[in-house]
Amino acid sequence: MAGCLKTTDQVDIGLLLPERDSKLYVICFISPQDTVLAAKVALSDPAVSPTAEPSLLVETATVTITDEQTSVRLPYDNALGYYRLKIGSKFSIKAGQTYQLTVQLGEGRRVTAQTTVPMAVPIQRVQRDSSITATATNQSILYRTTIFWNAPGGVNYYRGYGEVRQSIVNQQGALLETRVSQPSFFVDRETSPGPAIRSLTGTHTLVIPLNASVRTGVSRIGLFTTDLNYYRYHETLRDQINAPNNSFAASTVLFSNIVGGYGVFAAYNAMYITL
Repeated sequence: MAGCLKTTDQVDIGLLLPERDSKLYVICFISPQDTVLAAKVALSDPAVSPTAEPSLLVETATVTITDEQTSVRLPYDNALGYYRLKIGSKFSIKAGQTYQLTVQLGEGRRVTAQTTVPMAVPIQRVQRDSSITATATNQSILYRTTIFWNAPGGVNYYRGYGEVRQSIVNQQGALLETRVSQPSFFVDRETSPGPAIRSLTGTHTLVIPLNASVRTGVSRIGLFTTDLNYYRYHETLRDQINAPNNSFAASTVLFSNIVGGYGVFAAYNAMYITL
């Protein structure tokens, strides 16, 4: 198939977007295991823009997180490009407690959100399997890491986490390379009338030479019990990733619980084991 295309006439961007006001876009996740509070703040980018802005990051906002009694302000870190505060003895993230995030920019822009930290669930056991696919030049090893736990029943939300350190060695046992992989775990929703054994599986792949082998060293595995905000944000993010270029699929709107703006303020509670 072939076709001809004539030069498009220039159109005034202002005519296409009568309302082009940017809104605050905020991303912030909290958990009792964290040693810092961190929030990324930016301005939303219009769908059509006459020029590409070099950066939409906001550096002059007032960012605060409040529990039932105490409020702390997160200062902006120029080196990292987000708002960051080390958690001290006067403020902590606790399971079962509700927190509110407030971001104020000047007099006219203010957004808020709140989240409640869920209870953590211990990991019962971890299982790892692998399968090898060989070609004429290399071998591809697919690893599957499965986390098992005793689910309490009801409606709960989870996500797995993994950090696997592996060494690639030749036939003589000499070290060729060390890699640290993070298995891909998606969020999961549990709805059951009573306690049951649940599981989540994450995968990662190593491609190595034909005459090499892999030795798995220390692995850090985690199970996140998340709130609804965390689950819905990552669920819609997964839908966008799975169908990025499908013109016939309905577009997925990324979940937001930021009142007056965009983004997500969510909580999770993690349990970790080291293998």
